[in-house]
Amino acid sequence: MKQDLRVIKTKLALRHAMIDLLAKKPFRKITVSDITQAAMTSRATFYAHFVDKYDLLGYALASLKQDLIDQVADDAADSLLRRTIRHMYDHPTMFCHLLEGEGSLELTRMMEEMLIDDLRSGSGSDERISAEQEIVEQYVIGGMIQILKMMVRQNFRRSPDLITDQLIRIRDMFLEEFDRP
Repeated sequence: MKQDLRVIKTKLALRHAMIDLLAKKPFRKITVSDITQAAMTSRATFYAHFVDKYDLLGYALASLKQDLIDQVADDAADSLLRRTIRHMYDHPTMFCHLLEGEGSLELTRMMEEMLIDDLRSGSGSDERISAEQEIVEQYVIGGMIQILKMMVRQNFRRSPDLITDQLIRIRDMFLEEFDRP
């Protein structure tokens, strides 16, 4: 079913308002009134599309994730991770604000999904992973997320290429460990 163009425009305006506000202040300080004012919509319009600001944040991050995926060339195995880290470096204030308090959970979920997809697509296997693989996978992903959070906490002082290369090395070690017969 085709979605109404007005709905698409409204959701896009609300998404952009949320992202713009995250560049200015922490998620916990953003109100629905701030969002509707920035998007030039009413509260009723906001609530017609989203349950609350958390719902909008989830939508905005899911859209960001899809935008990053859509921009990636199929021939570069590390390009999604590299593009994501580059995006974090290009928008440091937004990511600092997202990692403060309430926004952290949504951002962590998005990063976890992206890293799991990256690990599983890198394995080249469509088979279900074993319990042992899943445990190691979660351990690796948890460490990778902590590195990304460290990068934000340290005000992006390390090179994005250094961070990306290290995370790719960690990912490749995981894949090598489970690629053995």
